[in-house]
Amino acid sequence: GIVDGRAPTEAVVAFQDYHRYYWLWSDLWRVDLTTGRRTRLTDGKRATDPDVLPGGAFVAYVARVAPGEMALERLWLDDGSTERLFQIPGAQIYLPRISPDGLRIAFELQEGARRDIAVWQAGRVVRVTNGDALDTSPEWLPDGRLLFSSDRTGIYDLYLFEPGPGGWSATAAAHPQPLLP
Repeated sequence: GIVDGRAPTEAVVAFQDYHRYYWLWSDLWRVDLTTGRRTRLTDGKRATDPDVLPGGAFVAYVARVAPGEMALERLWLDDGSTERLFQIPGAQIYLPRISPDGLRIAFELQEGARRDIAVWQAGRVVRVTNGDALDTSPEWLPDGRLLFSSDRTGIYDLYLFEPGPGGWSATAAAHPQPLLP
């Protein structure tokens, strides 16, 4: 992810490197796009899929926390502190994407054979989708609506989700709409 989208001079990337001489693990690095200089941000987190809040306050990423265990974590770029936001034993987490206002993080959540889109907000996770379709690749639009890809009709298409009057807590009865009919 780019640290500052207005004048992209830095990026945060997941890069594989040796951890404690013997293991090849992925960690987060800050890269100066002008000089190529790298600064390690995590050490031994096995971190992937970084997304940077516009303006660069924090990075959301996926950490491999134990064999077969994944967690959604946040790294504050000013002081390097991290916090675990979400983890379910046995669940796999992919592609966290931070909302434009920084209050929510959408991500792919796979439990068993089901891959759905979920949204984290203020310590709570709500599933935006909950079905047999493969729902992937969440992206926020500037107005706060959520775009994702799904094979719910047998072929992949883009779908748009708008929270109802109850906001993100009222997603159980929501039905995402195809972007193009």
